[in-house]
Amino acid sequence: KDLGVVHDPLDVTRILAESDRDRSGSLDVEEFMGLLLEHARLAYARAFTAVADGERTAPRERLGLVISSLGITSFKVLAKLRSLEDLLPQAFDFDELWSVMHEVRKIVSAEYQAAAGFSPEELARIRATFASFDADRSGRIEIHELIRVFESMDLLPRTRPEQDRLEVLLSRMGTRGHGLDIRQFICLSRAWSNTRRNEEMRCHRRQ
Repeated sequence: KDLGVVHDPLDVTRILAESDRDRSGSLDVEEFMGLLLEHARLAYARAFTAVADGERTAPRERLGLVISSLGITSFKVLAKLRSLEDLLPQAFDFDELWSVMHEVRKIVSAEYQAAAGFSPEELARIRATFASFDADRSGRIEIHELIRVFESMDLLPRTRPEQDRLEVLLSRMGTRGHGLDIRQFICLSRAWSNTRRNEEMRCHRRQ
């Protein structure tokens, strides 16, 4: 939704079902990227048609209208609107809009990374760790492999209470029997790092 691909939660359910080509009940990385590109292009085409008034090009001053019509509310995107407009000619066509929207997607993605507390370098390391344990390139790692993964990241539970907290996090993510995809792994890494940090702070205050 924040990338301007869909507006209605019901659309998300329909699109996910259409994109699950192998009917596995989940999307691998290839299916997910295909979903984003296909539906982003359709959404951007509709927005472009609306501002072009039947012409093949639109004035670059209407880029803001395209972004707002797509439901993109990122503060950083809006703050950089003038510089984004400068990437376009005075009258832009759809391919030129697609190129600029790639920059918009990068801004939104960076904003989400910052909100999650990961720098681009940290996120790259997490993705590399995930890939190294995804031996069959299925886009998922099994729960039983998580101990080895966390060991490599120095995130192993150190006490029984910590083990219990990790199990609670996993159950809340609905991973039982399905393993973790990259999104879930990133979310779990952040949640578990925060849990460990909060526990360390409580121990320090008690001392």
